[in-house]
Amino acid sequence: MEKLGEGGSGTVNKAYDTIKNVFLAIKSYKKQTDLEQLILEDDLLQKVEEIRKNEPKYKEYFLKYYGTFKSPKEQDALELMMENGCATLNDILEAGKVYTCSELLYVLPKLIKAFTLLEQNGIANRDVKPQNIILVENPAKDSSKYLYKISDFGVGCKMPKGELNLNSNSLVGFSMEYAAPEVIEISRRANNLKYNPYLADVYSLGLVILKMINRKWGKRYLKEQQLTDKEAFKNYQEILEILEGMLQTDVEKRLSFKKVLDFYKSNEVNFKSKRAAPKNEVDFYQKWQLEKEKSNESTKEVLDKLFHDHLNLYLAFKSQVTRPTEARFHLDRAWEIQEKLRAVMKNGTAVENLHLLENEVFCLNYLAEWFMINGNFSEAKENLRKSLSKCKNWETEGHFFKQNQSTYENLLHEVYGKIFKRLECTSMTIFGNICLNEGNLPESKEFFLKSLDICVNSSEEADAYTSLGNINAGMGNRIEAEDFYLKSLQIRLNLFGENNAEFATSLNNLGILYHNMWHLKRANRFFRKSLNIRQKFFRENHSDVADSLENLSLLYESFGKMKIAFEFAQKAHKIILSFFGSDHPKTSKFFNQMAKLANI
Repeated sequence: MEKLGEGGSGTVNKAYDTIKNVFLAIKSYKKQTDLEQLILEDDLLQKVEEIRKNEPKYKEYFLKYYGTFKSPKEQDALELMMENGCATLNDILEAGKVYTCSELLYVLPKLIKAFTLLEQNGIANRDVKPQNIILVENPAKDSSKYLYKISDFGVGCKMPKGELNLNSNSLVGFSMEYAAPEVIEISRRANNLKYNPYLADVYSLGLVILKMINRKWGKRYLKEQQLTDKEAFKNYQEILEILEGMLQTDVEKRLSFKKVLDFYKSNEVNFKSKRAAPKNEVDFYQKWQLEKEKSNESTKEVLDKLFHDHLNLYLAFKSQVTRPTEARFHLDRAWEIQEKLRAVMKNGTAVENLHLLENEVFCLNYLAEWFMINGNFSEAKENLRKSLSKCKNWETEGHFFKQNQSTYENLLHEVYGKIFKRLECTSMTIFGNICLNEGNLPESKEFFLKSLDICVNSSEEADAYTSLGNINAGMGNRIEAEDFYLKSLQIRLNLFGENNAEFATSLNNLGILYHNMWHLKRANRFFRKSLNIRQKFFRENHSDVADSLENLSLLYESFGKMKIAFEFAQKAHKIILSFFGSDHPKTSKFFNQMAKLANI
């Protein structure tokens, strides 16, 4: 695990879950007093998780919470397991990012909505600061690259229903730089005073907004300049009134979260044309990482973190068609850091040796993936052969030799055995996709069957079944394809439930298969269910929604209902036009489909 941060209520580390195949944030509590605080934070996070589950769009506002677990490393220590982000807002600001008024008009209503939801559910965060606003990659990839999510309820509290004031004796910790004036005042007194934690959070968020405009500003700025400095705010007129209301030192005059949200709603028409999703956080995140590298590259902990940061940046850029060079840059940088790590850890422990090998296989697989995406299949295969060799011979390659069959050694062998099985499965999957791109369906099928045999978790199984369904459908083995698709559908249903993009993809795959089998009514049922889920999960303006609409257009063309087919094609074209622009091949494809239907 690598350290992400440390606060008054616990230490946060990043860890990789080999079952879910995701990075997680782990917050550890050790002292008895901390454990009591953990119980309170766990209760708050459970309630926040309930808010997330009430409505799909609420997932945009808060980090996913997985629960509390006993630490496998520390006796009597407990850990909170949460979704991991790409960076904190503080990281982005420290890198030099200045948010424009248009960007703030996009980001702030979402943050305000999040805090309004917390207040409606009786939860006060009490530690609002840029370090606790986490940027998470947007799975919808519609307009904004990142979602801004609220995290850390370590000093938060649950308010009794209808209660707005809190006893000052309950103050357990706060960040002085972002604390409201009344919180600082009552913290200095012995008197048992009351204060409104929601309004205190409003003030703290106002200070965060100031930092987003200029990271050097804060309370000092308020004292020296005040918000009446017209020159400083000449480009932020739309939010100046809101800021003034949020940063009132007089609590009676300060705006509540609900009033701030109402202000945005009342100006929705005016703001809609002016707001714009932030476009360059990734660039600032990248700059921040590189600056950190220059400052310190000597310790294995720093190097290992930098290695994984570059792999994460590769993942961020690889899906962007226009940025293959940047994706490759981060892979090459990760490989260079891996070589430095190897030098630093040349006389390493068994765990360090195995960790180095794991890093190396990660690099080889990602390099193979990059070559595959860019059409260089021979180079991709060469990297995969190396990767597979290291996975199959991981004990020798990682210099791991059991000495005394201790419990520790056996556990280590079991854990890393699973890790290299998972990495081997990834290599097989990439190999299968390369053969698929080359049109070699039988060999592709062989690799996916091999990957299925060594899958270590259900999600990988579902992906393998989907790929096998695609291959068999392409080979004309439709009954076999249906069997594989149904297996994938069932696994994803068990894993994610019905309101999930992966489940919607499985439904869509079956819809396409049934359409090709001329089971039109069944195809219609599956396409419509997939569309319904995608519209809820992604909202309307997403390419997956457009794909579902296109499939329904083609289906209704088969039915002979050209008017309905045209309507679906028209809706799909509108989405694709806004998503990809007028010059993209996909936009032309939908336009041609509409023209064809209009002439029938």
